[in-house]
Amino acid sequence: WLIVFGFVDTEQPEIYCDWLATNPTQRHVDVGYDTERMVFRTSDGAISQPVWDVVLYSILEQVPQIQDQFYDALVVRKDVAMQQYLHQRYIMETSIILRKHVVRTLQELQQQADRIAALLLEENDTARQSRLPLIQTHVQFLQATYRKVKLQIDFRMQTELQRRKESQQDNDGDGNGDE
Repeated sequence: WLIVFGFVDTEQPEIYCDWLATNPTQRHVDVGYDTERMVFRTSDGAISQPVWDVVLYSILEQVPQIQDQFYDALVVRKDVAMQQYLHQRYIMETSIILRKHVVRTLQELQQQADRIAALLLEENDTARQSRLPLIQTHVQFLQATYRKVKLQIDFRMQTELQRRKESQQDNDGDGNGDE
């Protein structure tokens, strides 16, 4: 798109999250593994529900019984309460996995940005150099979006840690005086 049409669409509302399942199956597709649906919103870094669903489903491969429960709640019975329960139960695990993906992507984008900057400094081929600023703009747009996504995940994790801390304090304070 960049080279053929000569512009970068920095107004697009969403970008693909580029998260890849290790061994995607039809069940992954059923829970939302679809590049059109697994997106990050560019304005604020919001993460689409299919991203969370697929990440959770993939994590639950380690616990097949619960993975089946989640699949059944999401795809078969459309049990929203069970979906929410499982998402809440595994909120830190899904957040950590998705955060790793986002950080890795940001590192790759920074490497690309550094390479483009170096090429712009040394490039003598004006035809090729004329495309580099477009690519640079695209990389900067992606970096900005992924930074917003990271902030969303970090906030989600901080909120959950605070909730757990408060819950622990409540439990510690509920002693019956038999200490």
